[in-house]
Amino acid sequence: MKKTGQPVRSEHLLAESDGDREVWTARRRRASLPTGAPGPDETARRRPTLLVQDLDVVLGGRRVVSSVSLELGPATTVAITGPSGSGKTTLLHALAGLQAADAGHVRALGHDLAELDVEDLSALRLAHYGFVFQSADLVPELSIRENVALPLELAGARRSEVRSRVDALLDELDLQECARRRPDEVSGGQAQRAAVARAVVARPAIVLADEPTGALDTANRDVVLDLLLDQVATCGALLVLVTHDAEVAARCEHQVAMLDGRATPLVGAAHA
Repeated sequence: MKKTGQPVRSEHLLAESDGDREVWTARRRRASLPTGAPGPDETARRRPTLLVQDLDVVLGGRRVVSSVSLELGPATTVAITGPSGSGKTTLLHALAGLQAADAGHVRALGHDLAELDVEDLSALRLAHYGFVFQSADLVPELSIRENVALPLELAGARRSEVRSRVDALLDELDLQECARRRPDEVSGGQAQRAAVARAVVARPAIVLADEPTGALDTANRDVVLDLLLDQVATCGALLVLVTHDAEVAARCEHQVAMLDGRATPLVGAAHA
């Protein structure tokens, strides 16, 4: 797996080469990757969705992530906290294979990410991951509706299914009024709500969010967080989010505190 020092853009996560839906469908079929998020039944709960073993990541000669081990199951919410520069975002990227490991392993849905080639890793991400970033990072050439629909379009979903899922999310997030506008024509709160809708529209097994509410006011923060948590409750997804917001972290079931590249053991969050 190649190491990446380039900024991660949303279109790269969704379609790192041609983005053609027939090609992606063929890749997913060839790789024999599982289809659909694990259900929240007791058998699924006992299998880790993400298994991290003694993970090290070195960037610029500095060990940014050091000996991190985590076992994260479906229908689980995890907040990664810690000061700036502690390795939070690097760890999040490693969980999706966006940043290669220098030592250790990351297994997603039973697949060792280091053993997948570029095409199969991209197919795994398309089929089973959703991503949210602090800057929203929508595709600027596409409308809000087209951005939200993009994961389903690339996966080859039926038009009726795309329409119904996208409309439901646009309604829930109060985005119908701006659905035909491009990202630079909407507010920051609207853009971030659209980014969350795009991340969950395909009902992925794993949702990774890097400071998804960091640039939002309290009202928009709560809307975005509610939708992310609802994805866990309704689809049995694993949600891992990086945050500096203690209130956001407190709403997650578990917290992992990062400091100097090391992670504390998984602990329950003290929340009502």
